Amino acid sequence: MQIDTRPAELKDLKDVWLWRNDPLTIKQSKDESKISLQEHTKWFKECIINNINHIFISEDLKKNKLGMTRFDLHDDQNKALVSINLNPLYRGMGIGPIILQSAIDIFTLNHKINLDAVIKKTNVPSINCFKKCGFLQHAYFDELCYFTKYI
Repeated sequence: MQIDTRPAELKDLKDVWLWRNDPLTIKQSKDESKISLQEHTKWFKECIINNINHIFISEDLKKNKLGMTRFDLHDDQNKALVSINLNPLYRGMGIGPIILQSAIDIFTLNHKINLDAVIKKTNVPSINCFKKCGFLQHAYFDELCYFTKYI
């Protein structure tokens, strides 16, 4: 599948919010609460203007939004925490690794830093996705798996 990955824009705000509040997303998140549109709007607007959070949207060639990948720089900016969330309509199609790798390729053009991921041990599809993209598990604690991709 061919995809296009681009930085998130204000027009993506509602899609990302809907995906975040999807029941499966909530179940697999460290924070299992729903997020209000008001709270999400404030967070999303800050993310697209700051230099700490980098959100990318992946689309197919028909401009259908497939999912998002987020990179949150650590305070010292020597590594970033990575997360991915697929549009629920496209889950189970094997596109997670394509979306994740596409966003990594774009992000690492300007950020030559290691990438971390923290994934619930029950989220096997996400674990497999990150492993396919070269992330190595280095720790397991409190039902969470910790991964790093060395750049």
